[in-house]
Amino acid sequence: MALDHQPSARIPTGVSHTGPTWIEEPSIIARCYMDDVVAINSPPLCPSARPEMEGSVLFGVVGGTAEEPRLAYLTEPHPVTDELLALSGPVTPTEVFRFAAPCAENACQHFDGSTCRLAARTARLLPPVVEVLPPCRLRPTCRWWRQEGRAACVRCPQIVTDNYHPSADIERAADPEWVINAP
Repeated sequence: MALDHQPSARIPTGVSHTGPTWIEEPSIIARCYMDDVVAINSPPLCPSARPEMEGSVLFGVVGGTAEEPRLAYLTEPHPVTDELLALSGPVTPTEVFRFAAPCAENACQHFDGSTCRLAARTARLLPPVVEVLPPCRLRPTCRWWRQEGRAACVRCPQIVTDNYHPSADIERAADPEWVINAP
């Protein structure tokens, strides 16, 4: 799906056919198929979830180095199973896999009642690590994408849920007590 995203834009529901359609609002122009419209109107997924969260799916495998990790995105998310988690041995699954799950919203330390502060800190504190949007299948339902748009996506490949060698910027971005000033 090609999407020129602006945070807080909404794509209206009610598309009555399954062919491509253009949806235009002042802040968004998108060429969508019906499946994409359904995904955009579904509850958001957190791309920094833990595998034990209800509804969790695997969407990427961490590669690169400890100092410069990079996510390889799967072509389709996979439900979390004990067999899948066992593939990470001898390290923990969250060191080598990235998981998404429905956003916990107010049950999450990073949620402030309306926005994900982890997404905001990631988009503002971390440097971009790719120039082109990654081939992420979560994008239509991703909380970070919906909230921060491209700024989150070009930083996402460097995120590791359990990172034992984080940079100072990643430590600040992950700290729920660290407050950023408004842009």
